[in-house]
Parts: sequence; C-alpha cells; structure tokens
Amino acid sequence: MIHPKLQLHLLARRTYTTLRSTVRLLSRRVKIGPGELFPRRWRRIVWAVLLLFTLAMAGTVYGARSPNRYACLRFANDLLVDLNTGTHITDPRQNFTSSATYRRIPSPDGEKAAFLKPAARSARLFIEGADDSPAWVSDNVIFLEPNSWSPDSQRLAYMIYENENSRVVITGVQPGSPQAIIPVLSPTFLGWSPDSAYVALLEGNPLQRQLAFWSAPALRHTSISPNVTFVSGMAWSSTGHQLALVWQDTAQNRWFSFVSPDSAEPTKIALPKDSFDHRLAWSPDNRFVAVWYHDEWPRWRIDILGVQGESYLKVTETAQVGGTLSQPLIVWSADSGAVTFVEAQGNERDLVVYRLGQPRPETLVGGLEKAPVFAPDKRRMAVYERVSAKASITLMDVDGGQRVPLVQDAAEAGDPLWSPDGRTVAAVWATGQRDRRVARLSWAHPDGSDLHVVDDGFQDVRDLRWLIDGKTLAYVARRSDGFSVETVDLNAGTITHLMSGLAQVTQLAQDARTGQITFWWRQPDGSVGYDAYRPDGQRLYRLRSSGQIDDERRLYWSPDGRTAAVRLGTRGSETLQLVSRDGQARTVRFGLVGLGDPLWSPDSWALAFTQVDKAVYNGNMTLEVVTSEGEDVRRFGEYRGVYANLSWTRCD
Repeated sequence: MIHPKLQLHLLARRTYTTLRSTVRLLSRRVKIGPGELFPRRWRRIVWAVLLLFTLAMAGTVYGARSPNRYACLRFANDLLVDLNTGTHITDPRQNFTSSATYRRIPSPDGEKAAFLKPAARSARLFIEGADDSPAWVSDNVIFLEPNSWSPDSQRLAYMIYENENSRVVITGVQPGSPQAIIPVLSPTFLGWSPDSAYVALLEGNPLQRQLAFWSAPALRHTSISPNVTFVSGMAWSSTGHQLALVWQDTAQNRWFSFVSPDSAEPTKIALPKDSFDHRLAWSPDNRFVAVWYHDEWPRWRIDILGVQGESYLKVTETAQVGGTLSQPLIVWSADSGAVTFVEAQGNERDLVVYRLGQPRPETLVGGLEKAPVFAPDKRRMAVYERVSAKASITLMDVDGGQRVPLVQDAAEAGDPLWSPDGRTVAAVWATGQRDRRVARLSWAHPDGSDLHVVDDGFQDVRDLRWLIDGKTLAYVARRSDGFSVETVDLNAGTITHLMSGLAQVTQLAQDARTGQITFWWRQPDGSVGYDAYRPDGQRLYRLRSSGQIDDERRLYWSPDGRTAAVRLGTRGSETLQLVSRDGQARTVRFGLVGLGDPLWSPDSWALAFTQVDKAVYNGNMTLEVVTSEGEDVRRFGEYRGVYANLSWTRCD
C-alpha cells in the first residue's frame, strides 16, 4: 500500500509531464499558408505563460513531494525499509548520516552538543549548536566520552583511528578551529582539568603505562612515570593544577598520589593492596583530599591526605548495611577543617563529623532515619530527626554548628527541598492522625530566618518542587473536594490554583527551557487530559486523552509541536494514542505487547513505532507507520530481526 500523499506526489508529476509535452507540441512552428499557428510575438507570450505554469506546478509537485522526503526508515545502522515499496535493502551510501544520533554529549553550557553517527567503518563526529544544523568535524572516530567536553565548552576531546594507530584529538568548537593531535602512544583519555587548561591521559605500553598531561592552550605534552596499569579513582583540585589519583602498579600495589602538570615526580602514599572502589573529594582550600574505599567488603574506610604530607588514616571504618544511608557520604566544611559523613554500625546510622587532628569522630545526630539534605553550596544541611514519636527538621552547618529549627513537633515530615540558588529551604509536614490530620508547608532562609508556615486546609501536599525562578513552589494538594495543582509565591505568600476538584494528578513538572508547568489529570467523571500553564497561572493548552493515568504515561511531541503521541497502559496491554492541541484524541492501537518509543518523522507527517506481535510465533517484532492523523501507511512484520536504532531518511 502506498500512502495517499505519496500517490499525490506521483500524480502531480505525471500531470506536469503531460501538460509540458502538450504545450511543446502546440508551440511548434507549423506552416499554415503564409503564416504560422503561433507567430513569433505570440510564442514569447506562450512561453511566458508556460514558465508561470511550470513554477506553479513545481510548487504543487514540491508540496506533494515534501512528505516523501522521509519515505525510508533506517535501522540496524545500515539497513533501509522503503515505505513506497515495502522492501528491505542495505543502504549503499557510505557516508550517509541519518537523523539518529549515537552517544549524544551536551556541552557543559548546554549551548552545543557533540554526537557520533554511523559511517562505513567507524563513526563520524558532528557538533551542533542550539540553532545550527550539525557541522561535520571528523571521520574515523572510535570514541566520544561523557567527559569529552572541556568545562568551558570551548574544546572537545575525542579519539580517532589513523594509520593503524589510535590518537586523541583536541578541537575547538568554533568554525575553522584548529585540531591538535596529541603525540602519545596508545592513549587512554581520563578527563579535563576544571580550568580547561589540561587533559589527563594514560600512554605507552598497556601493561606499564605513564601518566601524561596535555596543555590545551600551549600545545605542550608532559609525561610522568608512575608505571600505571590502571587508575581506580581521580579528582582535580578546583584550581585545575593538582590531580589526586589512586592507581595500581605492575605488582598490583595500590597507591595514592598528588600529581601536577608542572611537577615531574608524583607523591606516593601506599593504600591497602586489596582495596577497591576508591572515591575522592578535595577540601575547599585544595589542601586535603578525603579518600573513601572498601578495604574489606562490606566495610568502608576513610583516609584524609594533605598536599604537604599530612595524613589522617583510618578516620573511620564503617559497615555497609543496605540502602543509600550505608555509604559514608563525605562533605567538607566551609573552612576545610572537618568532614561530615554517615556512619553505619550494625543497624544504626549516625551523622558524624571528623575534625582534622582530633582523635576520633563526633556524633552530630544518632539513629538517622533519612539522609541529610545538603544545600547546593554544601555549607548548610537540613537534617530529619525523630524523638519520642515527634519529627523535626533542623538546619545546621555541615560540621554541626549554628542549629535552628525548620519544623518542630510534627507527626511526620517530608524530605526538605533546597531552592536551586540555596537561598531557601522548604518542607511539607503534618500534625494529627487520620481525620484530624492537618498538613502544612514551611520555608525559610538557610539560617532559619524569614520562616513562613502555610496552613490552607491541606489534608496532604505532595510532589513539591521549585520552579526555575527559585521564588515559586509548585505542588499537588489534597483537600476535601479532591486534588488540586497549585503554586505559591514565596515573596507574597499567595497561592494560585491551576486546576482543582480532580480525582488524580500525575507527572507534575516544569520545562526548564519554556518554563511551562505541565501535568496529567483525571476528573471524577473519568475524563483525562494533559495541561500546560504559564508560571503566572494562564493555561496554554489542554490535550484530551482517555484511559488510566500513571507515572508511566509519556508524551512524544511531533517536531512541529501540533500533535503528541501518547504511550499508556501496562506492559502486555499498551495503547498508542494521538492527541492534538485542538482537543482531538485518536486511538491508533490498543492491546499492544512491548510497545517501543514512537518516532516522528522530522517533517511531522508520519509516526513509526515497534511492538512485539504476540500473534506471531515467539513474539516477532513488527514495525508500523501511521500518519499524524492516525491513518495506516505500512506494517512490516516479515523481518526476522530487530528494528533497532530507527531513524527517518530519504530513499534516494
């Protein structure tokens, strides 16, 4: 079956060809007596009319053909399925680039992204900006790591395969930027320094490697010789000119070292030979590094080592007892004089501070039920405590100083939530039980000042989140008349109701790019929808849908933003719907098994999706294509492989 839009394209081409032939036939100079059917002066008029007609028909043909720009789907890296003919073929284009991307790595500033696309032998590297089409950078790329971007987003490191050897290349991201091929043998990329001035590498014999640094601005290579077999942990100082790392030598000994690109010889401090899972954290003044690791499973050990040779070994040894609280989360105090961590002994978990030079750690809070929540700058923390059936949340410095209450004498309290700028912390808490339960929302500055408590008839408040302005909270409230979605302005203390009287609300979120507040809702009459609001409470659009809502329901917007594909239901009985901004909802398929993520064509004319067909023996995967109106285009069920890495492309 050929889609009607593709048929329109073929019909337009045939009509154009026929009319062109007819006009050419009539415009020939045919002798009739002393004159011609078309004298010279009239021929010019005819050709002018023909030109205008041709341009009009070309527009018609192009308009009819435009949806056919993406009449093929590429999958499994080099195979095509043609929507016109229904055939599966191998893509002959050696330097083909599809709309699929592999290992897409955004730059730290979020303005650019690097990604690989399949090529004949290895991969092609592209960089694109927020408003730019992808620009080709290099062929023969063999890896692109998540930490390949420099922290300032101005350079990119990647590895190529050239002349039977691998090479690390550093390139600028501006058009025409030079590329530097680092002159090292068998390189392994470790990462950038925080100031974007250096790249750390391993080089040389894979069994006896050397640590190397490459100065990106000066194009200078420095090699240091610790005879490394592998690096099990590393961290740069905040200045970017000291590297702390844990490494293993050829005799399988473990060492901790401070290394600098300006120093030829690293320091060496022995660690337990069988230790593993090493983690490192620099102090704010860059004088010390806290190292925590397993020296014997499931026990954690903490050491603190100084750049001037100071060492505080076996600060603690703590057992691992299930859950995230069991790991000693290390946080340095602002003055670099102490570290705070969670210590587990048996089934008890305590919040502990170790002050450098003291004989033993000090317990700040015993019997923790929840992990402490640190402010973004790690200077303050909110700590949940429960004493005699009463819950409280206390704000304090990370070393335990300057304690002030945020919540007191509560029956229960939720997790504290710091604003993105760290200037405010909020929490939901409740008093009473069952029908006497009253929920409240509180917020304050990190030092406990400017405390606000909102009691607005809440039976419950959940899904608390900060909006991107850092001054507004959004949440789902439950009252006697049902659920509502609300925001509260922390400066004015005013509450705005976006939607009320609901039976259910899920997936409350805010888009970081547009600022839109979105959520799924279900009313008591069973109607279902998806709303988007501006932060000031004005509704932008409403999508109507059907069925049950839960956290698994997802939207896939068409590139033109007019229609969304909705995936809903549970595995084994999934439904695919199309919903539009005008409130129309169409069920495309239901009762599906193993429904994959829908994939829109770049021009929004069609949607492709895969599913496992339970009617076929052993559950064969099928590929289906429908238009944005939900009309069938093609169904492919004969392929006995997997339609993996799907992407839309042209067929020619």
